[in-house]
Amino acid sequence: FKAQWVIVEQSKDRMVLGKPKRPMTVRDVLNHTSGLPNRGALEHPTLDGMSLQDAVRSYALVPLNSEPGTKYLYSNPGINVAGRII
Repeated sequence: FKAQWVIVEQSKDRMVLGKPKRPMTVRDVLNHTSGLPNRGALEHPTLDGMSLQDAVRSYALVPLNSEPGTKYLYSNPGINVAGRII
């Protein structure tokens, strides 16, 4: 997740990305404040056939929805990332 980006601004036809003010932490992941999106880049149609390792790599390919630590949003990807860490 070192090269992670965050969505700074988004409209129907445009998305502006920026670097997060700080990296996501394990605490953010466990508190559902990581900013992780609800779907990874490789989850089409679902992640059912993917290994946990590949699923977590997929999450690192898409920008965060919000700055880490700033917004609560229940995140299944966050649970998967926590599982991968463990």
